[in-house]
Order: sequence, then C-alpha cells, then structure tokens
Amino acid sequence: MLRVMEKQDIFLIFDGNAIIHRAFYAVPLLTHNGQLVNAVYGFANVLLSNLQQIQPRWAATAFDLPGKTFRHHEFKEYKAKRVKAPQAMYDQIPIIKNMVRILGVPILEKEGYEADDVIATIVAKVKSQKLKVKSKVIIFTGDKDTFQLVDDGVSVMTPSKGLSRPIEYTPDKVVEKMGVRPGQVVDFKALAGDGSDNIPGVPGIGDKTAQDLLKKFNTLKGIYEAVKGGNPQIPAAVAEKLRENKGAAEMARRLVELRADIDCHFQLSDCLVDDYNQPAAEKFFRELGFKSLLNKLPRARILSNNQEKLF
Repeated sequence: MLRVMEKQDIFLIFDGNAIIHRAFYAVPLLTHNGQLVNAVYGFANVLLSNLQQIQPRWAATAFDLPGKTFRHHEFKEYKAKRVKAPQAMYDQIPIIKNMVRILGVPILEKEGYEADDVIATIVAKVKSQKLKVKSKVIIFTGDKDTFQLVDDGVSVMTPSKGLSRPIEYTPDKVVEKMGVRPGQVVDFKALAGDGSDNIPGVPGIGDKTAQDLLKKFNTLKGIYEAVKGGNPQIPAAVAEKLRENKGAAEMARRLVELRADIDCHFQLSDCLVDDYNQPAAEKFFRELGFKSLLNKLPRARILSNNQEKLF
C-alpha cells in the first residue's frame, strides 16, 4: 500500500507531448491487441511516480493539439525540419488522455498554441493567486524551452536521457546549463537560434557570442542599443551581423517567447490532487497488461472534509 505523505504546496505540471515522445522511444515495445502501448506505460509510470514522490497539492497535464499554431503562421518554416514520429506514437495519445482523466488529473490545451504556452499561462495564473502559503511550481518536461519560466518559485524537471531520473533545474542550474540566466533564455535563442524548432536567429552568432553579448548588455534590446551607439565592446563584424539581421532576431524572439495569457479554462480549484476512481484505474491497467503499475496506484477511500486527500 502506498505510504501516505503530507501534501506539499506544490503545483506539478506535466508536459504531455514531451513525455509521450520520450516514453515512446525509451520504453521497450509493448502491445495490447496488436496496438503499441509502450508510450502509455511510460507515461503512466512518470505520472504515478512523480505524484507519489513529490506529493503536490495541485496537478495538471498540458497537451499540444493537432494543427498549426500562431508560430507557424508567423514563420512557415517553424519546426519544418523535424522528422515526424511514427503514427504508432500518435495512436497512443487518445489512450493516454483517457488514462490521465481516469487518474483525476485535469487536461489543459488550446487550439493554435503549444503545450508550453499552456504551461506558461498556468505558471502566471498560479503566481497571481492570493494563496495563504507560498507555493512552488514544478514543470516535468523534456523540453528546455520552459527554462525561461524558471525562477525562485518555479523549477523544471527533465530527464537527462529517455525517462531516466530527472534533473531539477533551478535558476543556478539553468545558468550552468545554458550560460545565461532564465530571464535571458528568450534573448539568447533570439540571437543564437534554436535548431530543434528550426528558428534561425542571427546568422553567424553562436552560443558563445550570444552568451558574451548578454553578459555585457543584459538583453536583446540592450545589445541593439549598444550597436546603434557604436559601442566598442562589440566587434565590428558582430555588429554588422546584428544590424543586417535585426528583423530575424526580433522574429525569433517572438517565436521563442512563451505566451502566458491564453484562455485555457484554468481554475486552480479544478487542479487539486483529490481522490479518484480506483476501480476504473485498476481495470484500465489490467486490460492493458500493466500489472506492475497496480502497486503504484494509491488507495482510494471515502474522505471527510478534514481528512487529507490522497493521490
């Protein structure tokens, strides 16, 4: 039986699509009635393990929706070089969403936006809540775009490889990994680009140059003010590249920056980690042959108003 721990004042957000992608390639092939369910198994393991270990008071899962986003409309080559995953991965998404609902974790998504934008919106709304206690947000993802959200109250947990034990990125850890502060990540990618999303940035400006410029001038705006003023700390060749590609840098910044103001029907009260339909969850796992996960399911029980609620 799961050991019951006291809930922490933590909001745990799962990046659904990032976890699915990791699980599909990390978990050995499993089938049910001829259909692959390895991503379902990996997702379930991540969800249950982190809910058990972290004991958050609130939780939600953000998903991408099919179709183009506002980023594709601004830059038609956005993510154009990504190799599409096998259809067998996408076929597991409806099963995973059904499982998440059975386990009582809300799903949040918004047409025209990415899961990262939903996550950024949740973070902003949690920060705006007048809570009696200081809360913390943990984002579980394989996507480093969310590093821009990290601060003293927000951290990102990402597996170093596959679904291995995740690393928690605090502000200091982001600096160690990226060479810039979390608040500079957007400007860093605006300069150096982001190959994984096919965002070019400023041609000829690599990671090291971008880091050096931000160390000296703090922001993209500060860098361009220095270029305009002929600051001698910027080499002539670098200044020329920046002048010639200012529009590209500004567009890249718009693409990289996460939107934190979208309407995704978020309500903090809906995300309380509460009791759930244990029989339905057990039936779901047994039908898929996930017997090894049954012992990770917490025991449901009838609760009085003053009892600690389980997950």
